[in-house]
Amino acid sequence: MKALIDLIDLSGKSAIVTGGAKGIGYAIAYRLAESGAKVLIADLDEETAREAASEISKEGWIAEAIKIDMSDERVVKDMVNTCNKRFGSVDILVNNAGIF
Repeated sequence: MKALIDLIDLSGKSAIVTGGAKGIGYAIAYRLAESGAKVLIADLDEETAREAASEISKEGWIAEAIKIDMSDERVVKDMVNTCNKRFGSVDILVNNAGIF
């Protein structure tokens, strides 16, 4: 079986996954990292986001976590700026977070 990076090479790309600490968001973050992207996991649950980033990093891929409240426009803008500062760009944005 081919490695995912052989099928989809995202090397040099940066991604933000909102709601990326668990569930579908985590799976998306994991697969993006597996494909070579640097991933910023943005989630309201900061501890779980850090654990998710740590698990991805253990695979040898690049992932970081930040706490984000998607209902606060200022914080969302800060999220984009953080990704730009840490990784140099925002190439992929996965809006997975849900607000109830």
